[in-house]
Amino acid sequence: MLRECLGNNWQVIEIEEGLGSRTTVSDTPIEGAYKNSRTPLLAILSHQPLGWVFIKLGTNDLKTRFNKTAHEIALGLSCWWQT
Repeated sequence: MLRECLGNNWQVIEIEEGLGSRTTVSDTPIEGAYKNSRTPLLAILSHQPLGWVFIKLGTNDLKTRFNKTAHEIALGLSCWWQT
């Protein structure tokens, strides 16, 4: 769908890395870092130069156990992205 909307001047690469209960910036209290997306995303994004990256965030980061706002999640994502 995105490819059709953007037109022929864009190359769209879709990578599905969905994993149930995965978070963006938080280790889970049960599985620990296993469900945190930092490691797989950094590995995927390091393979080529990219102009734009769209990350669809799930609702797992907003669970009450993590006590984070959407703004805090976005800040956390930007912090590890730049490391």
